Amino acid sequence: MKRTLKRTLQVALTTFVATATMGVFATSASAGDNTWISNKAGFCITASGGGTTYGTLCGWGNRGQLWDRVGSQIKLAYTNECLDSDRHGITGNVYWGQCNGGNFQNWDYVDVGGGWVTVQDRETKLYLVMTPQWGTGIQKVWTSDRNDDYAWSFYGGE
Repeated sequence: MKRTLKRTLQVALTTFVATATMGVFATSASAGDNTWISNKAGFCITASGGGTTYGTLCGWGNRGQLWDRVGSQIKLAYTNECLDSDRHGITGNVYWGQCNGGNFQNWDYVDVGGGWVTVQDRETKLYLVMTPQWGTGIQKVWTSDRNDDYAWSFYGGE
């Protein structure tokens, strides 16, 4: 009897420890995690006032850089604001605003290997890109019909 109880407690403790530490060693963020959206240069999509987005170096403690992937939506962490876009020919603007369920706020992800994905707007079919604004230290976030090497990582953050 003692042996059975001891074995039961060992299994229970092992299960508890394994469950409690599962997320600690994750290599990348999954849907529903507060995470950075960063490019290969280490710049993160950053939400600013008035729905504006731009790229700045990823930094701990910047809540404007934390996003949640919720299904096909990308939500600003701790809000009901979604990454949104429009289309003007072969490019478009990227901004954030109240989630409305429309396809301009839905994004598709294509794994390109090594923990990187391309991100494509479901409505416009344009790809999420970020390019330097020379001399400013920030990068412009926009959409383009070309995905060239615009890969993103959903990793880090909180």
